[in-house]
Amino acid sequence: MKLRMVSGISPEFAPFGKVISAPRGVDLPNWAREVFRSTYPEVSELEVKTLELGQMSSKDYTRLEIHYKSPQAFVITKGKIAVPVAAERHGSKVIFVEGEANSVIFVNPGIWHGGPFALADASLLVLLAKGTGESDTIKQPLEEPIVAEVC
Repeated sequence: MKLRMVSGISPEFAPFGKVISAPRGVDLPNWAREVFRSTYPEVSELEVKTLELGQMSSKDYTRLEIHYKSPQAFVITKGKIAVPVAAERHGSKVIFVEGEANSVIFVNPGIWHGGPFALADASLLVLLAKGTGESDTIKQPLEEPIVAEVC
């Protein structure tokens, strides 16, 4: 299946979250934390995970995850990624939103999503509400698995 890519400003992505580019010269990780807290004021503490990804030619997606109460942010410090999002767990409903260095992809609570697909070598931070992994993560198989490929 060919990736169905959308930009962060696309109306198609609006129900799922948003992509924000950081102003020049800011400390991206701290700026992203502040934007996260102002966008989702109900989140008092954050968990931060660091990811280093090599450029991918393909990636199998057989499942997605959802956090019903917690938002998630992908803070891209280097490279370019695409994050799969969907309102339901069917491969034909999945779209991939792109983000590049110095931007943040926010995924709203209650949205199915998967791990990032690296369109170029990438470094990123993943921000979640503290305790999300233990208390607010459900992982389920896709009804129709997909393969993300760079064409």
